[in-house]
Amino acid sequence: MTAYFRPSWIYFFEDENTGPGGFVKGIKYKAIGATTTMGTVDCDKTLSGEVTPISQLLGYDLAEIGPMSFVDCTSITKINIPEGVTRIREYAFYNCPELTNIIIPNTLLAVTELKTSDFQNCTNLSFISMPGIEIIGCYAFENAGLTTLDLPEGLVSLGKRALFGNSSLTSLTLPERLISIGDVAYKNCSSLLSVRIPATVIKIPDYVLSGSTSLKTVFIMSDTVSIGKEVFTSCPGTCRGPRL
Repeated sequence: MTAYFRPSWIYFFEDENTGPGGFVKGIKYKAIGATTTMGTVDCDKTLSGEVTPISQLLGYDLAEIGPMSFVDCTSITKINIPEGVTRIREYAFYNCPELTNIIIPNTLLAVTELKTSDFQNCTNLSFISMPGIEIIGCYAFENAGLTTLDLPEGLVSLGKRALFGNSSLTSLTLPERLISIGDVAYKNCSSLLSVRIPATVIKIPDYVLSGSTSLKTVFIMSDTVSIGKEVFTSCPGTCRGPRL
């Protein structure tokens, strides 16, 4: 394999027919500025099964999953993100309907956030490990297929519509450091049976649990929390907590 360089870009050639910007094992990469790090920028839409991006290539270390890198890669089932990656950018895995499992490394530090729509419409995504995430952005898991979700202890912000429409999610325990919950963050989670909201949350926004038709129990641990309008619309069960 030969590499050709231009400011901020790396081009890879696997053979004489590939041309500039070719895919390396189904994934395209580029350098990040004048650094010795690189990020993913695109994938071959026919890529399938389990995928692991290359962690190092010709002296460049993989540091980020770039914006829209795996958009519409409809046959990928599992992603192993290597240690060393510190950022996942916007829409990185948008509309990957066969993706069921993704492993996020510890090098995604607490200052790093999951961005807008990172896993939106990943309808079969049932599991994700997020050891060091503090911020989950808007729409991050909207209409995903999560059945369980272990939110990291350091999470402080859950964005607007972050878990909207996860119809297979049955329980949700929000970590004790959580401060902010975005609008309709887990609306229409129709299998959700119970939710625990910690005392650190000072406002439960409008419609946040609306449409969670199986919900039976909500534990609200603060007796001073502000509760928005129609938070429990279409919640037929009993909601319990200091304020309810």
